[in-house]
Amino acid sequence: MKALKELEETLLSKSHDYGKEFEVFEFAADYAQIDVEKVFMVMIAIKVARLRNLQGKEAKNESIADTLKDLAGYSIIYKSFLDKNLQESK
Repeated sequence: MKALKELEETLLSKSHDYGKEFEVFEFAADYAQIDVEKVFMVMIAIKVARLRNLQGKEAKNESIADTLKDLAGYSIIYKSFLDKNLQESK
């Protein structure tokens, strides 16, 4: 699927800018004094809220397709975080 390939390319290209794996999410969690899982849930909720707000409207800056890609990306990164923690706890 084209969308999956685009998502893979986006995640791989952005990972360089974000530093070590999960580092920015861990920093955000420390900064907000919440756990990392809540950071992921907030990021996902922001994207869902944006989609809800755009219903019936035309996006002016970030396309709905870009928002959906971000939503999918955060979901994948969150799953990877959970998988890593599951492996480490074994």
